[in-house]
Formats: sequence, structure tokens, C-alpha cells
Amino acid sequence: MNILDRLFGVVADPVSTMQEISREKPIGWSFAVFSGITIIALWVSSLTPGETGSLFQTRTGFILGGLISSILFHLFISGLLNLLAHGLKGAGSYWGVFSALAFARFPLIFLPTGQLLGVAIGRGGSVLSGFVSLAIFFWFIVLNVIALRESQGFSTGKTILTWGLALFILALPIIFLVSVSVLKGPGILMP
Repeated sequence: MNILDRLFGVVADPVSTMQEISREKPIGWSFAVFSGITIIALWVSSLTPGETGSLFQTRTGFILGGLISSILFHLFISGLLNLLAHGLKGAGSYWGVFSALAFARFPLIFLPTGQLLGVAIGRGGSVLSGFVSLAIFFWFIVLNVIALRESQGFSTGKTILTWGLALFILALPIIFLVSVSVLKGPGILMP
């Protein structure tokens, strides 16, 4: 299966495509798809009026920094999900999860189209753009569930449990910091 077949398959037949991607682990193409979609999204996000300084340096720094942090987070979340999945008797591999989740990002390539539609049409376009963006976001979530499920040979319930555990683990530092700041409030429990 070549790259175009995989991208088309993510849209037309995500289950068998994610199975194939998880089994074949096309790491190079996974990095390319992930990076390309991330760069497009960051570039569209950087198109804000009123930027100061050198436009090229500001936008380039924003895109490069965003790309590096996105790749590092993707590497981390793939490892966390794979670790949790193995704790729940998953049968997949780290690179299988990484590759499937990278290809699951493909629908995000349509977000800029929705955003540009909102700008082109005006006020009514903003509402339409919001609906399009929400639909793409839900599609992305469903593909992430399918990607993990197919890469680990899980049921949908175990997949959702794995994602829930991962999100809880990611939220723990925030919960801790908020708790500490609330407890250190004026005269509350801690001096």
C-alpha cells in the first residue's frame, strides 16, 4: 500500500487502513504525514493580523517551535498509550501506535479549509466554519480511537479506557498544581 492509498484509506476505510498501518509501521511516512499536517495547521494559525517584528522570523519560529513540541508530544503520547495498552493486555507495538496515530491526524488537513471558508463568507461563514471545525475534530477523535484499537487488537471499550487513563495521567500535574495553589490561598489550610 503506498502513501496515497493509506491517506485515502484513512478517509474511506479507516479500520482496515489502521490495521495495515499498525502492522507495516511506515515510520518515515508517519513522520512526514504528521509533520506536514502540523506545519499546515501552525502556518494557518500564524496568520494573525498585527504581528510585530520580522514576519518571517516570528512565523518561522512559531512553526518550528510548534512542530518540534508536537513531535515530542506525539512520541510521548504514543509511548504512554502503548504502555497502558500493554497493561491491559494489548498486542501492539510502540511504532505501530505511533504510525496509526500519525495517520489519524490526516483529517486535520481540512481544518484550514473550514477556517478560510469562515473568512471568505463573513459572519454566516464563521458559524459554518465552527460546525465544519467541530465535525473534523470529532472525526479526528474517532480516528484516534480506531487507530489505538486496531494497533492493539482491542475492543472499543478497552480503547476508550486506555485513552481515558492516558488523559487522566496527563491531567495529574495540572490537578496537582491547581490543588497546591488553592491550598496556598490566603489563610486556607496551609500557612
